[in-house]
Amino acid sequence: MRRLNWNVRRDTAETPIVEAAERVGAECWRISGKGCPDLLIRYPPQRGPLFAGEVKTGKAKLRKTQGAFQVWRTPEDMLRAIGAMK
Repeated sequence: MRRLNWNVRRDTAETPIVEAAERVGAECWRISGKGCPDLLIRYPPQRGPLFAGEVKTGKAKLRKTQGAFQVWRTPEDMLRAIGAMK
């Protein structure tokens, strides 16, 4: 897992999602910035597509700049989205 911006407050749901991605062998990057998703995940690693996801806890809503990304609230949401779980 690579983290590109160290000074950003992260969502509490993010760490379990990253850990689940790493358990299935996915590559994972924590990124930040206006209009950027929270996570980029490649699965299968090194040759698979990139999945951009916005991590949200509870009933938090997307901002206008985040509307193009998938919303992952749980590790299961992310695993289904990348095709690692049916």
